Amino acid sequence: MADEEKYDALLMNIASQHTGGIHELLDTLFGFFARKTDLYTSPNVGEKPEELILRAFHKWEKIAVEKHKKDKAERDEADRIRREKLRRKREEEEAAKK
Repeated sequence: MADEEKYDALLMNIASQHTGGIHELLDTLFGFFARKTDLYTSPNVGEKPEELILRAFHKWEKIAVEKHKKDKAERDEADRIRREKLRRKREEEEAAKK
């Protein structure tokens, strides 16, 4: 299992319990950070909390967008191949009728 997938099952379980969607889940996460970590108050981090959060956000945004583009290109290519096979089959059927 890849490191980034290590906690997927646990996080999916947590996410599924948030009927308010992503807004409620994010509120829970940031509430946890406030109650149980020093994310908002530590002077030793070297970055503002917003910078830490945005850096992680942009990292995963880039990965998600690239994966979406790749998946779409693969679907489009599979669809193009399927349409081409269908076109050839119809042409063969038409030729066989003549």
